[in-house]
Amino acid sequence: MKQPVVVGESYIIDIVDLSSEGLGVGKVNGFTVFTRGAVIGERVEARIFKVTKNYAVADAVKIIISSPDRIEPECNAKNCGGCQLLHLSYEGQLRYKTNKVKNMLKRIGKIEAKVNDIIGADKPWHYRNKAEFAVMWVDDDPVIGFRAPKSHDVIPVERCYIQDTAVMDVVKAVREFIKKFANHEILSIITKLSSFNGNIMVILETVDKDLSDSEYLIDYLKQIKGVVSIVQLFKCEDKRKREKTKILYGVNKIIDKIKDLYFNITPLSFFQVNPEQTVKLYDKVLEYADLSGNEVVVDAYCGIGTISLYLARKAKEVYGIEVVEEAVEAAKENAAINHIANANFIAGKAEDELNSLYKRGIVADVVVVDPPRRGCDSRLLETLAAMKPKRIVYVSCDPGTLARDLRFLADNGFDVIEVQPVDMFPQTYHVEVVTLLVRNTKGFSDL
Repeated sequence: MKQPVVVGESYIIDIVDLSSEGLGVGKVNGFTVFTRGAVIGERVEARIFKVTKNYAVADAVKIIISSPDRIEPECNAKNCGGCQLLHLSYEGQLRYKTNKVKNMLKRIGKIEAKVNDIIGADKPWHYRNKAEFAVMWVDDDPVIGFRAPKSHDVIPVERCYIQDTAVMDVVKAVREFIKKFANHEILSIITKLSSFNGNIMVILETVDKDLSDSEYLIDYLKQIKGVVSIVQLFKCEDKRKREKTKILYGVNKIIDKIKDLYFNITPLSFFQVNPEQTVKLYDKVLEYADLSGNEVVVDAYCGIGTISLYLARKAKEVYGIEVVEEAVEAAKENAAINHIANANFIAGKAEDELNSLYKRGIVADVVVVDPPRRGCDSRLLETLAAMKPKRIVYVSCDPGTLARDLRFLADNGFDVIEVQPVDMFPQTYHVEVVTLLVRNTKGFSDL
C-alpha cells in the first residue's frame, strides 16, 4: 500500500500531541507523522525524512501558527540528540512530562493512582555534572560532539547549554590535541564534574590500551582549571569483564556531595547527573520510605550507595545490591567516609542477590529499586511479591517500563499509592519518577 507522504516532500500538519520522545504528533490524510521541533497546537510545514509502514518522521521547516509555549532556542547545534525540547518553554516542558507519566501509567500499566505535578528545576540550564562526547573523523578533520538520534553521525558542538563551561574547555583541548597529532585512537570523551568543589575527571575511551603522545594531551588538559584526574578507558582482553581503566594523571576518583553526605566518584560508577534535583529526588524517596529507625531496607541497583546511605541514618540496617564491582567498592568507601556502619553492600545481580537475602531469612520492611531504563528483572519482581515488604519505593528513569512493572506488582499484592515525577533532565524528554507502593493486606495472614 502506497503511503500518502514521500521522503523529501513537505506537508502542512496540525500538531495535536507530543510523543513520548517529544516529537509533535499530527496526521496527513489519516497517516501519522512525528515532527521534530513542533509544539502542541501549532500548524507547521513539515519536511518528511523517513517513512515506514505505519508512520513518518519529519522536521518542522516553517511554523505557520505558533504556540504560546514556543521559545527561540539559543543553541544552534540542531539534531545533536541531546536536547529535544529546546523550542518548548520550561513551563510547557513540565506540563508535558507530567502528562507523559500519567498517560503511560494508564495506557501501558492500566494504573489509576495519584500522580503529582512534576517537581521542576530551579536551574534548568548548565545543570549536568556528566557528559559524553563522541569523536569522528571527517576527511582530515576531527569532529567532536553528540551523536544524532538513532545514528552514528556526530553533530559538532562548540557550546552546550546544559553543560558546565569548563567541560567545553576540555573538549576544545582534546580537539586541538587530536588535530595536531592526527590521533585516531580516541573514540569518546567523558567528563565528570564535582558540584562540591569543581574538580573534573576526564575519561578518554580509546581503541586499545595504548594512547600515543598521551604526555602532550596531559599537558593540554592540566591547564584547565579543575582537572584533577585523566583516565584512559579501553576494552578488557578478558571478555568476561567490562572496560578497563588506567590513570594517566592525578587521582583515581573525585569527591561530590549530596546534602551532608560525601561520595567518591570513580570512572565507571554511576552518579545522578543533576545535583540540585538529586536532593529533591532523594528527599522524596526518604519521605516515601517513611523510616522510624527500626526498618531493614534493601536498595536494589544501588550504584555507589547514594540512596542506601541517604536512608541508612534513618534505618536499622540497609543492604545495597549492585552488579558493578567497582561501584560496590566505592559504596563501601562512601559508607566509611560518612561514618555509617549499618550499610552493607553486595556485588551481584539485583535479581539474584535479593532472592539470596530472602532465602537467608532477611526480609526487608522497605525495598528501594532504582533500575536502569529497561526496568526491573522479572525475577526481582517475583522475589518482591514473595518477600512482601511493607513498602516499595520505585525510582524510574523510564515511565514505560515503570508502568509495566507497576502492573505486575499491583497484580501481586501491592497498592500503587502515589507517583511523583521529578525533572532531572530539563530541555529533554526524559523524566525521573518516584513511586510509593504499599503491601496490600488482603489475604496476608502475617499482618
